[in-house]
Amino acid sequence: MRYGRLVIGLAALCVSLLCQATARADHNAAAAAVGASGSDTSAWTVIFRSDDPKLWNTDAGNPSQANGFAVGLDAAPEGVRYLRLRRLDSGDAVIVAIGREQLPRTVNLDSELIWIGNAAIRGPQGNQNKLLGIARRSWATKNQQDDLVGRAPKKLNSGFRGWGFSKAASPDPSQSYSWAGQRIDKTVFEIAVKGGELTHLEELSLLSFGPDAAPRQGPARQKPGSSLPDAQSSADLHESLVSRPTTRPAKLQTSIEALYVVPQDTGGMLGLASRFILTATPGAPGSAEGSTPVSFATPVGPEMHMVLDDVLRAINLKYGVSGVSKVELSFEDKYTAKDGGSIGAAIGTLILSMIQGFDIDPNLAITGDVSADGKIRRIGGVAAKLRGAAEAQCKLVAVPAENYEQVQDALAYEGPGIFANVQVLGIGDLEEAMAIVRSDRDPKLAQAIDLFAQIQQAMGKSSAYIYGRDAHAKLTQVLALAPNHYSAKLLLMVNGRNLPRLSARASEYYTFVAVESMWETMHVQAQAGATPQLTAAATDAALKELHKLRPLADLRVQPYVDAWIDFIQGCDQLRQGTTTWQMVETKHQALLNEGIKLDANRDLAEKMLHEGI
Repeated sequence: MRYGRLVIGLAALCVSLLCQATARADHNAAAAAVGASGSDTSAWTVIFRSDDPKLWNTDAGNPSQANGFAVGLDAAPEGVRYLRLRRLDSGDAVIVAIGREQLPRTVNLDSELIWIGNAAIRGPQGNQNKLLGIARRSWATKNQQDDLVGRAPKKLNSGFRGWGFSKAASPDPSQSYSWAGQRIDKTVFEIAVKGGELTHLEELSLLSFGPDAAPRQGPARQKPGSSLPDAQSSADLHESLVSRPTTRPAKLQTSIEALYVVPQDTGGMLGLASRFILTATPGAPGSAEGSTPVSFATPVGPEMHMVLDDVLRAINLKYGVSGVSKVELSFEDKYTAKDGGSIGAAIGTLILSMIQGFDIDPNLAITGDVSADGKIRRIGGVAAKLRGAAEAQCKLVAVPAENYEQVQDALAYEGPGIFANVQVLGIGDLEEAMAIVRSDRDPKLAQAIDLFAQIQQAMGKSSAYIYGRDAHAKLTQVLALAPNHYSAKLLLMVNGRNLPRLSARASEYYTFVAVESMWETMHVQAQAGATPQLTAAATDAALKELHKLRPLADLRVQPYVDAWIDFIQGCDQLRQGTTTWQMVETKHQALLNEGIKLDANRDLAEKMLHEGI
């Protein structure tokens, strides 16, 4: 029967609500082997660890001291392919591709990067520059006070900045410590080399520059044999914030209202809001690679783990964090396990709030999946989530721009009153999400929000207000200030007496919700060996919902709704003894035929495939 198709459709819908993320990779960092070469080319061989560049490539270091370790270059593997320069205070690291023969000298790695492996460069007066590190040509120095890792011997006030340290060519014994071209406090640097492939996590630290001198990441690869994490594990550690340049977090704790749905037995969805909290713990990173692990502190399913990975991939391209040992994400409702990719937008804005330090509007709720390029992707359960946000007294809701049609469906089914207490704004990527969630918004957006609040107040006094001239003028002004204000855009349609119809997918979904309890009653009767028949209460409830739905439904789905109404009425007449089973079977066959027509409409089927609810 057609109901079977609806059951399959609901199952697919439930999956789409929860599983909107891409496969995650399992990243295992290579262990650093201090001073050990051996034949394991996948391990890092440490050949220098000190706060003194004079120890480079000598036997002067004392491995028993915290700041003294250096070995001869003969300890390096024969097939060196990569060099890693790391700060031991924060664990931040940068990696360059290099050959073994290039280690002890100054070499241009490409058109932009320079490796300075010399312990000293003699100046014109016989004095020496002590330097060691990686320099970037486009980061030029202008005076002796700049943070140098490179210094041209003939022009003492010029050179390049980068990662590492140097001593000026003067009697001044002080050294300059640099990271990403900026001055840092005195620290111990470590140099390690390896001959094997980089892990995915290591590739995030690979320095590479194109013709435009703009940094780019190494290629991302998933490790063979990676597996999904245990859904209940709170110790699962994800890709971490290791990009360049790094910065200490501006906030150690921040939170936002996250929206999710709970399927009901009736086939409907209950929308809920829960405070979602990020907590960063100060300290040095704890992993072998010196990265900052990010994990869930409350039980979540695999889809949330997967979207966390994609959020971190997107943020790692622009930002990095140092001085943090771990970052934990937790729900205020910590005893109920949750899952679904729609948490991605909340994760991304919390991490950006931690890095940049902006406050998040406590009256705002957010939902949205996130892809690895930082785009906000569509989610399901939009109408339910809007109801959940209103129930939680959230004034603003940020939803994916791709879900505009589902916001329109919510208006079509529930009426203009759905926007009486919440303002819905669309977001296309994490940057747009950040602009909306922050308390210190752009003045134009803040003005649009305040103006729409005036409209809501007037709607509360009179439901007819939305159809008047004042409403039209203010809604037009809101859209001019904030083109992504979906509540204003849709209410302007209502103002023009142009209430939209439901999408085809929403029309079919609400049909299923209307008939689910009625059909369940008949199913239970059949299982008990009784002749399936409707009760008066089940009939009345189903017909009430279907009659509400019919004038709103997509015109292509409307005949299907009519067939359900006719079939249910026939079943009710059979219960009352005013018709025969043969007549009901005829109506049943008509219902099946309408379902087959929907399935056979390829254009409609493809459209519904991409629509959500």
